[in-house]
Amino acid sequence: VALPRRAILEARQGDACPFPDAFRSLAACEAFWNGARPVEKLAVALLLLNADLERQRLLGMEEYLSLLPRDHLSALSWSDEELLELHDAHLLSIIRQRQARLREQHAALREALLPTAAPDWDAWVWAVQSVISRAFRFE
Repeated sequence: VALPRRAILEARQGDACPFPDAFRSLAACEAFWNGARPVEKLAVALLLLNADLERQRLLGMEEYLSLLPRDHLSALSWSDEELLELHDAHLLSIIRQRQARLREQHAALREALLPTAAPDWDAWVWAVQSVISRAFRFE
């Protein structure tokens, strides 16, 4: 089984921001893109592709995107009450650190994107969880 190269989402170090039209400015696009980790870059790509049917068709991604789950069962989206049920201080600390990073990147993304392209919190968490739940190689 092989996927056409155009149907693969990837984010490499040094790549220019591929969605400048969704950002408030080219400078905002590059600043966000250069400060984001690969998982966050792929989540942004997933969000922006998910909202752009024409680009989905051009890249041959519409079927793949339609197959992604709309909900994920991940601790990243759990409330504090749910997290406390883990009864594991170390694991709780790791999850809270990751949630804090997600909140920081979400705020930075909302500031950098045009208001019409900026995702709400649930959409951002969905995109990140979609990326980390797939078989991606991160270096």
